[in-house]
Amino acid sequence: VTSSAIHTFTYFSADVAGNVEPAHTFTFNIDTVPPITVGRLQAGTGGNLETLVFSATDNLSGVAATYYSLDGGPLTTYTGPIHFASIGAHSVRYYSIDKAGNQEAARTDPFVIGSLPVITGLNPNLVKAGSGSFTLIVTGTGFTPATVGLWNSTVVNTDYVSPTEVLMGIPASLEDRK
Repeated sequence: VTSSAIHTFTYFSADVAGNVEPAHTFTFNIDTVPPITVGRLQAGTGGNLETLVFSATDNLSGVAATYYSLDGGPLTTYTGPIHFASIGAHSVRYYSIDKAGNQEAARTDPFVIGSLPVITGLNPNLVKAGSGSFTLIVTGTGFTPATVGLWNSTVVNTDYVSPTEVLMGIPASLEDRK
């Protein structure tokens, strides 16, 4: 038996006189499928702006542990919500292992902590692919010196001009990504 599932094995014995013992049942799992982990930002409480939580599921053997690394730091066992009390850009790498030892592929997600500004304009609003680096002028409300942007899932620092404008320098290496 090699398929991932819960399997049941039933057995009994009989002697030459025809006596048959009651059937015995043995249930076992074969788990070859790694768990699935999801990371989510939630509203913070008690002075925290936001909280990062992970949830992992595994349909057969169960989740043994979830691990994460924040901003390239050391790998840490997840034991509960991760609280953020200041505005800023971060990146988290995470994965889980199930009780059978199956490890899911690590995932890396960038995210930003803090209130999000409202964007009302982008200039230029159209850039020809392959044209190289450029500066994006972002206008709106709620920008702070800690404002960062995401371009093709990559955190890009901004140059703060005012609460209504920031500049994002988009390097050619990010501009051409799909």
